[in-house]
Amino acid sequence: MNRRAEDWKYFRAGGVVQVDLKTAEDLSALSQLDQKLWMALSMPTRGLSAEQRTLDAMDTDLDGRIRPPEVLAAIEWLLQRVSHFDPQEQASSSLAISALTDPVMRGLAQSLADAKGQGTEISLSEVDQKLAQLTQEPFNGDGVIVPACTETSALKELIETLIALYPGVLDRSGAHGVDRNTLQCFKTEREQQLAWHESGLSLLAGFPCAAPAVFAAADAWSAVAPKIDDYFTRCRWLEFDRRAEQAANRSEADFDAIGKGLLNVNTAALADLPLAHIEAGRALALDHTLNPAWSAAIQNFVNLCLKPLFHHDGQKLFDSQWEKISAQMQSFVTWRKLQPTGPLASWSHEQLQGLSQELLDGLDSLITQDEALQPEYAQLKDLLYVLLLRRDLGRILRNFINFSDFYRGQKALFQVGSLYIDGRTLDLCVDVSNPAKHTSIAGLAGAYLLYCECKRPGQPNRSIVALLTDGTSDNIMVGRNGVFYDLDGNDWDASVTRIIANPISLREAFWMPYKSLARLIEEQVAKRAGAAQQASQGQLSKTAETIAHAEKKDATDSTLAKSKFDPGTIAALGVALGSIGTFLGLIFSKFIDLGLLMPLGILALTLMISGPSVLLAWLKLRNRNLGPILDANGWAINTAARINVPFAASMTQLRQVPLRAEATLTDPYAEAKRPWKTYCFLGLLVALVSLWLLGKCDAYLPHKLKQKTVFAEAKAVETP
Repeated sequence: MNRRAEDWKYFRAGGVVQVDLKTAEDLSALSQLDQKLWMALSMPTRGLSAEQRTLDAMDTDLDGRIRPPEVLAAIEWLLQRVSHFDPQEQASSSLAISALTDPVMRGLAQSLADAKGQGTEISLSEVDQKLAQLTQEPFNGDGVIVPACTETSALKELIETLIALYPGVLDRSGAHGVDRNTLQCFKTEREQQLAWHESGLSLLAGFPCAAPAVFAAADAWSAVAPKIDDYFTRCRWLEFDRRAEQAANRSEADFDAIGKGLLNVNTAALADLPLAHIEAGRALALDHTLNPAWSAAIQNFVNLCLKPLFHHDGQKLFDSQWEKISAQMQSFVTWRKLQPTGPLASWSHEQLQGLSQELLDGLDSLITQDEALQPEYAQLKDLLYVLLLRRDLGRILRNFINFSDFYRGQKALFQVGSLYIDGRTLDLCVDVSNPAKHTSIAGLAGAYLLYCECKRPGQPNRSIVALLTDGTSDNIMVGRNGVFYDLDGNDWDASVTRIIANPISLREAFWMPYKSLARLIEEQVAKRAGAAQQASQGQLSKTAETIAHAEKKDATDSTLAKSKFDPGTIAALGVALGSIGTFLGLIFSKFIDLGLLMPLGILALTLMISGPSVLLAWLKLRNRNLGPILDANGWAINTAARINVPFAASMTQLRQVPLRAEATLTDPYAEAKRPWKTYCFLGLLVALVSLWLLGKCDAYLPHKLKQKTVFAEAKAVETP
């Protein structure tokens, strides 16, 4: 039955209307839901808080990502094997055997449960234990044979030999072994090597020595063959034309050039000269008359090839003899070049023939015996996958199809722990595999982000990004340290490595202008104080220098007097204080002139100062979005995942002492309190008196208390 879009149930969260998955029928019809209504279209299989085996099993194409077709395939596969699945129920590692609809799987589960004395349920731990037990057995269904699979010494030796020849095949237990492909490769290469050896038997039969001696002779012949060919060719050239004698033996200029330098038997120019003196029809004398650069190689050829293979006396080599020797040796060398390459190239003909077909068939039989257990292992893996999916699929869907876990206050898949820093807890922490790449996208989220490097002994370092969503950023800086707790409760040392600053809350935005003004005043005061201190230090230095050198007394007195009292400085301070007082008095008088509208004046002044900051923060906070943070981690978020102010505040807990807790609030090291109330009262009194003297309060006072009346009466009293 087709389900229309209006037949689905929806809920609103994060400013986005999301589909609600309530029943197995919803999951069965999920393929009919328009994917534009899915919250995510892809997510990575790493950096999440779900069971890694479940994610890897869902990732059928093994690309490290899960997409809608793989999600739908997992749902269909599970619903075909269990009678009931509720996507909203709490995760459980056990399953009633009666809920399995596949009879083979149900029988396997029943046998495992009976072995444990639990006849109605099968648990994930029981399947894991059985798989681990099967994996460690010699025959475990993977088609890989290890030496422990046989007690026959010949078979065991063959398996060990093949492991040495073809390393890299691993059994499920982790040991090296031999599989059917390895055995077939060995058989094929053995047949090729045997065919090559047999094709060379006729060639080897023409030599009086065994194969190793012939191989050595061929190497010795190959080393000198081009040079001896060159010698006899030059001799035949002279037979053709006697005028070529000088050219055949090289010119005197060539000998002069060679003789100017230091010579040894390895000199390349010497080795380029002819093998011996060239004469028409001359045999090659195999004695001291040879080119010294070639004497050793020729002697090796004589000892390994001429004498043992051709019964030559080693004195002289004639052209006709050389042609016969070269023809026979060349055919042998050509045959050697045709030898197949591979691990068996070093095996002799006797070694290859020594392996009986019966032994190879025995190894093949062991592989067949191991492969026969593959269905049992596959059934166990399917049962494991059913238990994993039934436990984890609902949570995965609640963090893929919709983000109901996240918006309902439960830990989402992408939340990997909590960061404790600066008297608060940040619960929205996400793993980051590449911080440099992550920051380029995550900054679009409009959130205050803390990138931290986390370290724990015995564990590789990890990077996280934490969202600061409440409080202030006054004490947050790069290098600030905290503690990160992962979902298993393990504590990690966390250090802030980078900050992406954005508004945290409207409350912080309201006070930000005043804090900025206070910081500016502090900076300016510190700057002026530093300059004054530097000038004072300079003046004192000059005074000390004057006293030390005992200069004129009146000059010293003048300097000391100047250092103690500077009329210009006092005048400047007076002018500055007078200007400030006049300005404050003007502001205060204008404020008093407002009369009953003074509260509105306060409100207007507050809005004028804090309004722009609050407005800008509100615009950014209303667009705060989780999507870029997850997209930067490899997700494909399909819509905006808003994080409004109330919801964001719930993900950061501030430091707060319980109201009803017993506490001793007397601080023995508290600083002495100043009478600020008295100061404020005196300041207010001075301000009121000043305004009264200026006549600014007359509009609000009785006639007798007005400034004009009082001064007029006083003048009248003074006048007789």
